[in-house]
Amino acid sequence: MVAWPDQHFANNQYDLALVGFVERANNKKDPGAMHNIGWLIENGHTKNGSLEDASDWYHKAVTSGRKESALALYRVLFRRGEFHLAYDWAEFAYQNGVPRAKEARKHAAHFAEVKLPWWG
Repeated sequence: MVAWPDQHFANNQYDLALVGFVERANNKKDPGAMHNIGWLIENGHTKNGSLEDASDWYHKAVTSGRKESALALYRVLFRRGEFHLAYDWAEFAYQNGVPRAKEARKHAAHFAEVKLPWWG
């Protein structure tokens, strides 16, 4: 059985999903809910919210154990032009074995002017 915010999210009922995700994030400290709140904010599905707010939620998700959210954090920071921070989070994702992190790390390194080793 799928929990109700996930079902609303899957059905693009973002206002309803947001309510459930906020409840799960606050009451259960659910890193997946935190990530989804970040996604909703990042993609303009909330009445208020900025890329900084999305970054905050992605950061909460990472520090709560959802390592994959580091790539979302990289993406938002990159969009904000914070290339060095974006690189740091892509590197974190890479070091934690997150899929697609190697490509993100290389992309961010280019813009942050970080020289990667020839093998990496």
